[in-house]
Amino acid sequence: TAVDIALRKFIGTTDRVNQFKSHIHTSATPESAIFSPFIIQVHREQIGALWETVKKSYKSCSDLLSVSTDSTSAATVLESKYNDCYSVYSRCVAQLQETAEKDASQSPLDFRQLAATPF
Repeated sequence: TAVDIALRKFIGTTDRVNQFKSHIHTSATPESAIFSPFIIQVHREQIGALWETVKKSYKSCSDLLSVSTDSTSAATVLESKYNDCYSVYSRCVAQLQETAEKDASQSPLDFRQLAATPF
């Protein structure tokens, strides 16, 4: 049915947010623990775009459910996935903000010290 198709699309959209969060988390290796401000900005833009897609997909699915007669279980799944996805989205945004603030508070590398360090 149209509701099933819309719900599958919505679930796929929420899964992309989860995958993106996992990607950010696993790409933060010790050697890249400090992301550049540019990478953080790209991540912010990407998670924002993903979230906008989730909201549009949620609205489409919700609109279909409002006119469907057999939608109780689908509505439960929709709400649960939306709430779970929002939690992932908000944690991701918070993690990026915390990383940006931590990186901004660290003193820049003094290249004179680096040059004076024997190898």
